[in-house]
Amino acid sequence: VGRREVGLGWVVRGTGCVTWFAFTLGLSVVGAERGQPGVYVAAGMSGYGVGAVAGTLVALQVVRRVPPMRLACGAWAVVGLCWVGMGVWTRPPSIAVLAAVGGVAVVWGISAISALITRSSAGADRRALLSGQSVVVNASSSAGLLAGGPIIAAVGAESTLVGAGLLTTLVAGVVGWSVSARRGEVASGGREQEMVAGDR
Repeated sequence: VGRREVGLGWVVRGTGCVTWFAFTLGLSVVGAERGQPGVYVAAGMSGYGVGAVAGTLVALQVVRRVPPMRLACGAWAVVGLCWVGMGVWTRPPSIAVLAAVGGVAVVWGISAISALITRSSAGADRRALLSGQSVVVNASSSAGLLAGGPIIAAVGAESTLVGAGLLTTLVAGVVGWSVSARRGEVASGGREQEMVAGDR
């Protein structure tokens, strides 16, 4: 209550966690189907690891310069597009490169939402929000893994990657637009009040 942006940040991150199975389970299935078990998921996880480390090194500087919600929404939109790319260009080298970009973006997105919480709360409120974030991440990841197998079996691993990526990007885009529109309304309302006060 009263923390709209934190809640929206959880929606964005939770969506990314729900669709995460497309990356891990999806690449495992692709490798098995192509007679190279382990190769595709290894390329993806290795690229992701390199990107995550690189992103962590500069995450603090990025979070200080970019508004948290804009950064979070942009980051998960990029992650979604990377998954779409993996579904379209499903080869180990391209998967490694796209996963590295996704790794950077995930770290920045997580840092942005954590910064949003720590900048707007303290004490028991901060602990409650950070705990809530953990619940969102764990629950949504588990839900995605639970549903992931049947989805991949029904539509195929490549299509699942594309669909999961589009969903992640769409949610991030809609949330980002919602936040920007609301800030625009608030700013417009503030200017109108200033004009009225000046007339008086």
